[in-house]
Amino acid sequence: MGLIPWFFIAPSIIQGSNSVYSRIGLVSKMNFPISILPTIKMVVASYQFFTLLTFLIVLTLIYGITPTLQFLQIFYYIFAMYMFLFSLSTFTSTISTIIRDFQVFLQSTIRVLMYMSPIMWLPSGRLAQILRLNPVYYIIEGFRDAFLSRGWFFEDPIYTLYFWVLTFTLLYFGANAHVKFKDDFMDYM
Repeated sequence: MGLIPWFFIAPSIIQGSNSVYSRIGLVSKMNFPISILPTIKMVVASYQFFTLLTFLIVLTLIYGITPTLQFLQIFYYIFAMYMFLFSLSTFTSTISTIIRDFQVFLQSTIRVLMYMSPIMWLPSGRLAQILRLNPVYYIIEGFRDAFLSRGWFFEDPIYTLYFWVLTFTLLYFGANAHVKFKDDFMDYM
């Protein structure tokens, strides 16, 4: 159940971080809201995500996992995932335009992040506590909680608060960086 959100998260981060640089001509020649560029990449990737999510729902029903009331929190986790990805893409798209090597670093980090997140394995003990610092962990485990009825998102308020503080911090710094460097993007080409 962790692979389906990951198949949306990884390309959204990579493509979102490259979105401003790949459209620098459009940004430099007209008054265009550059914060919409990472969003466009996420919307394009959403089609595949929702197709796979529908397939997963059908597959879980076939295997006898019936949805409970806790399944409704899937909407919360989808919203949280979109907010985190938008915040991170806004931040990384500015850095990636200014420092081109950042894109290569980010691609390598995404590969490592796949193994540091509980996508294909379930961490336990002290390792799980350390990996919880990864916001992708929050989203992946949230999807599992929703599908397998393991608990509600508000049952761990500290971790939920950590995730949202991190998300809004990234959004704040990303939006400020976009505004600050918007007029200088052509100079970094």
